[in-house]
Amino acid sequence: MKHWVQIAASVVVALLPLTVHADFRQWLVEHAREGVRIDLGTREETALSEYLGQNSLESQGTQFSEMRPPSHAGWHSGSLEFSGSESYLIARTIKEAPFFEEVSVGFWIKPDFTMFEASRQSRFIVSKSASVEAGFFVSVTAQKGISVGLVTNAGFHSLNVPGVLENYRWHHVGFTWNGSELQLYVDGKKQGEPKAATGTYHDYKAGYLTFGRAASLPVNFYKGLISDFILVPQAYQP
Repeated sequence: MKHWVQIAASVVVALLPLTVHADFRQWLVEHAREGVRIDLGTREETALSEYLGQNSLESQGTQFSEMRPPSHAGWHSGSLEFSGSESYLIARTIKEAPFFEEVSVGFWIKPDFTMFEASRQSRFIVSKSASVEAGFFVSVTAQKGISVGLVTNAGFHSLNVPGVLENYRWHHVGFTWNGSELQLYVDGKKQGEPKAATGTYHDYKAGYLTFGRAASLPVNFYKGLISDFILVPQAYQP
């Protein structure tokens, strides 16, 4: 059964000059108004059925959780739980990419690594991707790592850092791309070495921003919690 879930999101075309911050998490929160922010959590004591009925975005197999990450923002009041099987959320208001030359993306997750008991494939946390052909994605791997993929007119670029996550513990994860390099961040700090990624972003124009599975196919479902997604169309520079 499909449901609809309300999220708060805004896209601003005219950008203000951005300052830098030593912590990637805080920087994203400070600049959220210049990009897209999606609250994957409850608001006060709104009933799930009411909350789902008011929205314009598609959700299936998900439920609200009162567990919230240790966010600096205090903006949300919970998170969205994904079951790891036929569970996803599609942000149908976000089909056109709000960036082309650089971007910073981050969000909170609390992964349940039992999702890998039946398969060792990576599981998509967020995706606006058609495999290596177009778009971008962030996934969690069976090695308790984070992987990001990004397609430009120069080809497919990926970066994977294993062993940076703990089972069922809150982590802030994300990446930044400055038009020439990809860099992963976990809990506000840089992880691994940057990966060359030149070119102009090649959007997956047929796909919507999708949480909990691949955007192009109903596969590789994520299990765990997700909260407070932020995308800023600027590169983070510590």
